[in-house]
Amino acid sequence: MSDKVVDLVEFKNISAEKLLKLPQNSAEKLFNSLPVQQKAELVISAPFKDRIDLILMSDDTRALVQALPEEEVYWTIRERGRADSLSIISRTSHEQFQYFIDIDCWNRDEIDFNNIAEWYTLLGKCNEVKVVEWFENADERFLISTLKRFMGISKIESEADILEEYEDMPNDTLDSVYYFQFADDESRLVLMPLLSVLYKYDSSLFYSLIEGVLYDFVTEADEEAFRWRQVRISEKGFPAIDEALEIYQLVSDREIEALKQTLNNVRELNEENKTSLRYLLSVENAPSFFSDAIKHISDEKALYDIQKNIINLANKIIMADCLEIREIKDKKKAIDKAEGYINIGLEIISEEDMSKAVEVLVSVHPLELFRIGYSSGLKLKNRIKKYILKYGEQILSFADAPYSESISGLLQKRPKYFEGLSEKDSITLRDFKNIYEIKYTEEAVNYLIFCNRLIFDCFKLDHEYLTGAFQDKVHNNAGAITYISLFNTIMVNNICKGSSGPDPLTGNEAGVFIKTAFDNKNGVLSLKKGFKAEVFAWIKKRVNSEKQEISILKHFVEQALKMINEDINSFSSNDTIDIRYISALLFKKD
Repeated sequence: MSDKVVDLVEFKNISAEKLLKLPQNSAEKLFNSLPVQQKAELVISAPFKDRIDLILMSDDTRALVQALPEEEVYWTIRERGRADSLSIISRTSHEQFQYFIDIDCWNRDEIDFNNIAEWYTLLGKCNEVKVVEWFENADERFLISTLKRFMGISKIESEADILEEYEDMPNDTLDSVYYFQFADDESRLVLMPLLSVLYKYDSSLFYSLIEGVLYDFVTEADEEAFRWRQVRISEKGFPAIDEALEIYQLVSDREIEALKQTLNNVRELNEENKTSLRYLLSVENAPSFFSDAIKHISDEKALYDIQKNIINLANKIIMADCLEIREIKDKKKAIDKAEGYINIGLEIISEEDMSKAVEVLVSVHPLELFRIGYSSGLKLKNRIKKYILKYGEQILSFADAPYSESISGLLQKRPKYFEGLSEKDSITLRDFKNIYEIKYTEEAVNYLIFCNRLIFDCFKLDHEYLTGAFQDKVHNNAGAITYISLFNTIMVNNICKGSSGPDPLTGNEAGVFIKTAFDNKNGVLSLKKGFKAEVFAWIKKRVNSEKQEISILKHFVEQALKMINEDINSFSSNDTIDIRYISALLFKKD
């Protein structure tokens, strides 16, 4: 490409990617023709690795850096590395630098002294104005707390014994009154230049800090420093834990219906107004319904507000879930969680109508959508907990996979989705992302409740017996005692003995059942055609099922017979049936 300056009209909406591909001179001229705010938007839209290159193109780097949001500068530095970001760090405002310290130098309620040492090292490499700016504007209690960890101070108290006192003093001093004993050589190399600058430009502050280091109690200084840090980060969207936990408050069905009623007048979707996100957060990995809806928003201010609100929501999630503010993986985790539950809330309120969804996103705060989405899982959790409270926790011990794992995920402190419900062989528990995962989990809850009623109400079995004495009668084979293995054993007893109990089977009884229910085709055993229908008709007579439960009953019978078929099908007709490899039936102990 020629070095000729690119036509501004041609690149009116130029991206950071295109800009960085231009020749250096053209790129700089084009970049510097833009107002600071547009430069900032271009920087934020660029990948972290390219941001500093863009910033350094500016003819007023300091103004550009200080126009960027603190969190964006922080993550840029974290991704690029502190040592490689000194050109940016030295140009930050005090508010930005304070944000870095507040985020990067605390572990929960304790100061991370390894990190503060690194930041003080970087500060020492900045100009003296930056050093003085930090000390004059930073929280004095924090400064005292950090300095106390790296240095001790001795003071000459009386002129009478001054010569005698000199002999016992450390080597480092700036005024021959206060002497510094550093924790190690590295601390001395880092702090002595900073203290020298402060003494040179603001001696009164210097003495105030030194007196604090000498006389203040560590615990009191730490507690005060933490309190002020909490005030500052709360203003940046990281509230106290009690406030953050409000995001998980239940939204009732009545409240959801009331909200829907307020959104009856929906603007039509204009396909020509599609836009894409330019800054703050990417929706590339967001759930598709939410992602598609947000890309249709044509109002730039509304789009900006939505993004900012989602970032603030993610910050609340970080605090509520006790994640690390300074870890980008935790930041991404919080954003993913926010987008997932916003997506569910959006699907619920818009009833999965895209034209409605755009209006909902513009009209309803992301926090409200998040709470609606989260409440859909919480309601399922509350439902199964109420059922367990009534029938006892032992009902879960009989649940078959993947429903057992699904219920376990749902009962966690924050309800989780078990991916095995929709993705074969997955064992992952994670936050819900869409309404279909809520529906799959609801089906699992309905299935468990039905199974419990089928086994314990219809067949009049006793929980205590099955979890106690019955266990001693059952052979310790490949499977466990589950709803399916109990049902199959009852069914085989009914076929072989005409009884309807779960008495464990003998090998001979299993042989009779196989001859009755299986065809032998070229040595391969498989359930007879029509056997499933017979079993379904038999059990349907015993179960006084409501209409909506018929499909659950069919599914249960299919799963039960499929398990038997797979177990028996693994043997040829000439093999001796080895009960150790049959988990679909229960056998007597030898």
